[in-house]
Amino acid sequence: IDTESVLPTISKNINLIKARHPLIDKEKIVPNDIVLSEGKIMIITGPNTGGKTVVLKTMGLIACMAQSGILIPCDLGSSLPIFSGIYADIGDEQSIEQSLSTFSSHMVRIVDILKEFENDSLVLLDELGSGTDPKEGASLAISIISYLKEFKINAFVTTHYPELKNFAYENEGTVNASVEFDVDSLRPTYRLLIGISGKSNAFLISERLGLNKKIIDYASEVSMGLNDTSSLLMERLEKEADETRRERERYEKLNQDLLLEIERNKEEHKREKAALKKQMDDINTKRNAILEKAQREAERLIDEIDELKDKIKSGDNVKANEIINAKGRVTSFYQDKLMGQVRSDHEIKKGDNVRVLEFNQVGVVLDIRKDQYIVQIGAMKSSFSKEELEYEEDPKEKKNPVRKDNPDFIPKGVKTRLDLRGMRYEDAVQELDNFIDRASLENIDHIEVIHGYGTLALRNMVLKFAKTHDIVKSYRPGNEDEGGHGGTVLYLK
Repeated sequence: IDTESVLPTISKNINLIKARHPLIDKEKIVPNDIVLSEGKIMIITGPNTGGKTVVLKTMGLIACMAQSGILIPCDLGSSLPIFSGIYADIGDEQSIEQSLSTFSSHMVRIVDILKEFENDSLVLLDELGSGTDPKEGASLAISIISYLKEFKINAFVTTHYPELKNFAYENEGTVNASVEFDVDSLRPTYRLLIGISGKSNAFLISERLGLNKKIIDYASEVSMGLNDTSSLLMERLEKEADETRRERERYEKLNQDLLLEIERNKEEHKREKAALKKQMDDINTKRNAILEKAQREAERLIDEIDELKDKIKSGDNVKANEIINAKGRVTSFYQDKLMGQVRSDHEIKKGDNVRVLEFNQVGVVLDIRKDQYIVQIGAMKSSFSKEELEYEEDPKEKKNPVRKDNPDFIPKGVKTRLDLRGMRYEDAVQELDNFIDRASLENIDHIEVIHGYGTLALRNMVLKFAKTHDIVKSYRPGNEDEGGHGGTVLYLK
């Protein structure tokens, strides 16, 4: 038989997790946790056919298996002590030949157990004190349990006597337990409930088996008359304990469902993020291809400009607007790139447009939770940290970049002053020519050229450029902060 067994650990306490009777079909058996501290005695109550005896047999068989080196049918983490002996009185051993009644057969076996057991033994007693006068039987059972308690051994006792329930509640060395009975279906569930005493449910079971309802009702009336105050209190406590247990199980189920839902959400989030990353990778691949194509176009236009400049130098007739138009086509590409590099210091809020830097895609902030921003990009939603995002101005509010219609506009990082002092004449000519070209490409309205006084050779060269260069519109001497007479300001077309 496949019992899904494990190797137990040795400990002072009994802790069997999901213990199963090794000879019952695993598809039908109801696993139970059997937990009992060192030196304690468990008193198990509940209806007939409810599973009390199965608990005793399961405990005894598992203890024997463990001490024989056999894996036990429990879940991982189970543990139990090594017992010097395992003693059991289970079942009815009455004998006509020996003139032994049910009570006598039990008592003969118990007498032998009490002679043989040792301090570290395991004792299993089924229906202790049964088969005789209930008062005397209960008193005898309490006395035997008290005797066993003195030796601080582990013992499991089943009974129907309510007096033993009271005894377990009032004594520190004993623990109440019961086998559950479903009063709605009138069927046992075979679940062991530690800490809660059970009822025999004789009336309910008799009614299910077909006993006349009138007899059941009369028996209930008689029973109410026989109940003392402690019995009524016990029943109320048992009812409250059962309601508390059911409520706890309901909350545990809700908590388990919540944990499962959290795990499902985590997995869904991972899948969505992976799908989003793949989508963004595809977009970036296409974007990079477009940028590479644009870069090649820009390089082609620059070559075209250089060709036009060479024609001008060689004296060919080239209109100035040809150069400016060509430079403008390159500038449009450059400006887009330049504007995208400036990161905003805007405080990102719910509803803002943001660019996800990892994917270079724009989305909307749906919510902000602690340090995480929930962003929707198209149909996809995901969370990002502040460092992964950049504020994106609303396209409706975005203003067109101010260029040549505002003479004070200078793109960030662009130089507008050229210092030629100390340069050789030929180097200064080349540097000024290149500087004017770069300024025109960047749509700069004017530049400052510092040439100094000296022999006036550099000044005259700058003035010649100002008068003859196709891109220079006008010029003037520099103000005090522009180099004075040692500088010239050139205004570009």
